[in-house]
Amino acid sequence: MFKNEKIKELQLLKENYRGETVLVIGGLLLAAGSLPFWFFLFWSGQVNKADFNKYIFIVLIITTTGLLDDIAGSKNSKGLRGHFGSLMEGKLTTGIIKVIAISFTALLIVFSEEALSLQEKIINSGIIILMSNFLNLLDLRPGRSIKFFLIISFSILKRADNWLYFLPYYLPMLPYLPFELRGLVMLGDAGANLLGFVLGYNLVNSIISLEAKYLVLLALLFLTLLSERHSYTSIIEKNRVLKWLDNLGR
Repeated sequence: MFKNEKIKELQLLKENYRGETVLVIGGLLLAAGSLPFWFFLFWSGQVNKADFNKYIFIVLIITTTGLLDDIAGSKNSKGLRGHFGSLMEGKLTTGIIKVIAISFTALLIVFSEEALSLQEKIINSGIIILMSNFLNLLDLRPGRSIKFFLIISFSILKRADNWLYFLPYYLPMLPYLPFELRGLVMLGDAGANLLGFVLGYNLVNSIISLEAKYLVLLALLFLTLLSERHSYTSIIEKNRVLKWLDNLGR
């Protein structure tokens, strides 16, 4: 389908679940598309400098390390077990580099917020890291990660300013999503990890109860461990509602 040698050299092509070759540029498109909106929100005074700097940092670091895994990741090391198994054998995979970058970014941002207790900082960091990984685990079918992102983000728009922090991703997502649903492009790690990180960060900022945060953390931990033993796709296929939602728009 794709004959451009430059694209092939950049390793921006992957096989999807149907064995078709598609472009893995969703992450780049969403990241690049979000930047003008972030600058607009900052220049118009809708977000302060601290928040602006945080989100620009998130976009640059998470997208870059995700893209590295997209173009140079090994097919032999999949999942956390596979990457950490390779690390135990002395092999540093792009997946491990990505995990380190995501963890470092989460800790740096959360621990810069002085109003939180040490316990809450640790929980918040865990939720962000696991959410970033979870959306990447979901990204095995067109639109699956984006649908989860939309459902959860819409559910936490109760805070008056919440919509501002999702708007830079909603807007470029509108023209992008139809192409992904048709199987023409993929989010890749760059896109799935970015959306997961943003979702996790906004989620911890929306939840006041520490008990509720513990429940979210445990739920994400359970889902992460579940993915090491079972296929999310097979679980979704057995549930009528989840299957309908998963196929919606394709």
